[in-house]
Amino acid sequence: MRLKTPSAGTVLGGVAVVIAMTGTAFAATGQLVNIADGTNAARIAKVGSTGSLQVGDAIGPLTVDGTTTSRESVPSALFTTYGGARDGDGCGTIASAPSGKALVIKTLSLDTYLRPTPSDGTFLRLYVGPCEPGYVVMDFDKLEAGQRSVSLDPGLAIPAGAALRADVQGSTDLAVQIAAFGYKVPGSAVAPLSASRSSGPAR
Repeated sequence: MRLKTPSAGTVLGGVAVVIAMTGTAFAATGQLVNIADGTNAARIAKVGSTGSLQVGDAIGPLTVDGTTTSRESVPSALFTTYGGARDGDGCGTIASAPSGKALVIKTLSLDTYLRPTPSDGTFLRLYVGPCEPGYVVMDFDKLEAGQRSVSLDPGLAIPAGAALRADVQGSTDLAVQIAAFGYKVPGSAVAPLSASRSSGPAR
């Protein structure tokens, strides 16, 4: 018996049936595959307008388990600045936010010099903005000679155009050299200083 060669229409029709049954489509640019729930074929993964696979729980906004703030900053955003304060010398600038940028200070390194041991009324005060009257962010009232590192996690934000400043207050001859470490962010990422002023915790 001689078999008859199927026509082109028959072949295309058969391909269409296969595509409809398997959820697979063919295009000139490649193969398109539907990713569906094995128990409910109506639940199909979606691809966004930019070609990215949309991932989520379909209940609310897309969320990320864990924190995304632990990634390291790019080297160009990192900064280290130095300054100091000495009793009787007034307010010293530690870190100034450059034009169009804000600062996030993660760590302070203090190197304290005492001549002689300070009295109970001597302390180091940090401000954001101008000193007295200013925005007090931290007091150090238990100063000892030597070096100490202070973590400011998740970070102390310095708005664009502002600065972190330090002032030693009291009657004892005391000097503190301070290094600030952190990273720069766009100025719009940090709100400007508000009109309220409040003192921070002693450290």
